[in-house]
Amino acid sequence: PLASRRAVRHVEFNVAEPVDIMIDGEVSRLECRSLDVIPAAVDVFL
Repeated sequence: PLASRRAVRHVEFNVAEPVDIMIDGEVSRLECRSLDVIPAAVDVFL
């Protein structure tokens, strides 16, 4: 269980450096502190 799924509207990240993310099949390096989610618009897997 390295991942879990939750229904949330706001996600805060506690990471020391930028991380690789994938959006629509494109990989990008992102430095993100928080993320506001439109309900039912995105799945976030940690």
